[in-house]
Amino acid sequence: MRTALFGGTFDPVHRGHIHLVRAVLEAGLADRVIVMPAYVNPFKQQMKNGADTAHRLEMCRIAFGGIPGCEVDSYEIDKGTVSYTADTVDHLRGIYPNDELSIMLGGDSLSTLPMWRRYRDIISACTVIAVSRENGASLEEYADRIRNDGGKVIIVDTSAVEVSSSRIRDILMNDDPGDDMKAEPMISQDISEYIRTNGLYRAEARKMVSIDEITDLIKERLSKKRYHHSLNVADSAKELAKRWGEDTKRAYLGGLVHDICKELPKPAQLEMARHSSAALTAEEELVPALWHAPAGEVYCRTELGIQDEDLLMAVRFHTVGRAGMSLIEEVIFLADLIGADRDYKDVTKMRKLAFEDKDRAMFEALSFSITDVAKKGSVIPLHTTQAYNQYAKKLMKRE
Repeated sequence: MRTALFGGTFDPVHRGHIHLVRAVLEAGLADRVIVMPAYVNPFKQQMKNGADTAHRLEMCRIAFGGIPGCEVDSYEIDKGTVSYTADTVDHLRGIYPNDELSIMLGGDSLSTLPMWRRYRDIISACTVIAVSRENGASLEEYADRIRNDGGKVIIVDTSAVEVSSSRIRDILMNDDPGDDMKAEPMISQDISEYIRTNGLYRAEARKMVSIDEITDLIKERLSKKRYHHSLNVADSAKELAKRWGEDTKRAYLGGLVHDICKELPKPAQLEMARHSSAALTAEEELVPALWHAPAGEVYCRTELGIQDEDLLMAVRFHTVGRAGMSLIEEVIFLADLIGADRDYKDVTKMRKLAFEDKDRAMFEALSFSITDVAKKGSVIPLHTTQAYNQYAKKLMKRE
């Protein structure tokens, strides 16, 4: 028997999750898929506005219950502690000692797999099934790294459903009565009804600090120069959002808070950064100048009540970048480089490019970053090289 593990927060379950399970079963890569909702995902701290474990488990049972060959397991939730895939794999090996085990990942998770706890134990015990959002070729670089470490990776090409749980939560927590209808294309009718009946993800659950309060806060805790830089980045992010079709209020907020931990003492930055939902890489640990970004993500999440996962990742990766950046991440990354206070040699060219060709601007920005770091004799963050390669490949395909 071939058994595939599909773990996640599922907060809430959406059509993308269901699509992934069906794709793996229909491709004949598993005879059984075990959906395992996490108690607490170590890469995603529990959201203040998220559903509790009982609701997430029930939504999984509703969403996956009608799929032949798929079952929902409450093992991680019943444990009542942080969930690590390696421990769950050990558990499944004890139950199904003769099965061929695999783990199912979305394409974005493949790049972070080597950072997971007991990574080599996971790839030794399981085949990795990665489902691509675009095409398998875009994942081969990450797959090859795992294969070089002795793992087996299968990439499934499928027209994945572009949706995220965080985006659904954000939509449902707005005050517009029509927001339920906006979310329904992303979630099944049964899940939509369950959310509505149980009052999940409502506006009153959000306790985010207001923009005015955040502006006062950064003015108080940052130097005058850094405060004005933050305002400039916020303004640039708003204009870039308008140009590329991102929400302008969301972008302004991201620009405002991106450097919120920049002037904390370095030991405090590092301590906070180590609690980032996207774990520090070995290279980031070595470079103090990079710590403020993951620290800022943690501060925004825990102290400011910001729940928007993509926006939090924009803060987390505004310095190093990463492969698979969302539009808001790209907007904040570029806005940081073109704010009105920036005066480096090619800033005028970069400002123009950021509004004309986003992918080219990202490529040039990452090229500059890598070259600058190399000249200083420092380490180049893995995330930066992965992002550079992704945008380089995009441009090569265009040309």
